[in-house]
Amino acid sequence: MNPELCKHSDAPADAELISVGQKAPALDVLETVIKSKRHRQWSPVLEDILKKFLSLCIEARQPRRAREGLVQYRQITQAAAQGPESVRKIVSGFVAEGEAKVKEAEEKAGLGADALLDLQDLEAEETPETMMISVLTGDLSDTGRADRDNYVQWLRFLWESYRTCLEVLKNNAKLEEL
Repeated sequence: MNPELCKHSDAPADAELISVGQKAPALDVLETVIKSKRHRQWSPVLEDILKKFLSLCIEARQPRRAREGLVQYRQITQAAAQGPESVRKIVSGFVAEGEAKVKEAEEKAGLGADALLDLQDLEAEETPETMMISVLTGDLSDTGRADRDNYVQWLRFLWESYRTCLEVLKNNAKLEEL
């Protein structure tokens, strides 16, 4: 990282890291900015930083880290006049991006609305016995399994995201409507 950029702002540092494929360190930089005592007042720049942070959390499937960022942001925005509206935008964008990832995984797995109605349980589609037999016989022809597993992981992430958003929004009269 360029020390000159880090001296003035942490945002260009994360952009540099993302551009070279270093998303985990970029996530660390953004988390440091959000938790920093220097940034205890709401600003539109902080909103943009949180959007980027949440986007990276979604890509890395880290709902707990996203939760920490959302809780911190809610605390920062409580005193600001634009705070509730900003939290609404952030939470709505977070949920929408998570839902888009689930939809993308659903399409990749070939699980349309009709196919989902036919399935009882995505994880129980293949029994443990048949999985063992296929591994022992070397029959690994089920390439859709990885896509279904990916879909299930995204569903779990989305469920955690919903829980996180409800937790962040509860006990705040200004945010109850959302």
